[in-house]
Amino acid sequence: MKQNPKKTPEATQEKPVKKEKIRGSFVTLFLAVLVIIGVVVVITKPWEKAIDPAGQDRFDLTEMPGTLVYLQVHDMINVKPAAYVDKTVKAQGALRVASTAAGDKYYVVIRDAEACCAQGIEFGYTGEIPAAGTTVTVDGVFQAYEESGGTRYRIAVCTLNAE
Repeated sequence: MKQNPKKTPEATQEKPVKKEKIRGSFVTLFLAVLVIIGVVVVITKPWEKAIDPAGQDRFDLTEMPGTLVYLQVHDMINVKPAAYVDKTVKAQGALRVASTAAGDKYYVVIRDAEACCAQGIEFGYTGEIPAAGTTVTVDGVFQAYEESGGTRYRIAVCTLNAE
């Protein structure tokens, strides 16, 4: 009859040490992967390529996903609007009219992906304007103009389509 050898305290401690070595290896591998991903992101800077107008002549906001279009419009209106001057822009959204002392101003209001936030881009158009709230697509050249001692920006519309 075979006797079962009794486990010694040394034998029972081998497994936890082995598990800690394996866990340490996984943690090291995970951190290495994170570092590699971080380096790739820093080198490629995808956020700059998405909203940087350098080298681009046309911005079709109707083809961009909601979150990206919101960032693009924010960049065009609030961050570096002068960089977009003379670039062609196509945008779609709700038509809003603002009455000012200088006359009516027209905006195409673009919502983000969650439909919680919206930004408007002013546009100039000499043709017939549809009713406020109508979904419109404007296509034209982004331009700067002077008003009340400051520089403002708008799309000089070549085409306006109401839906």
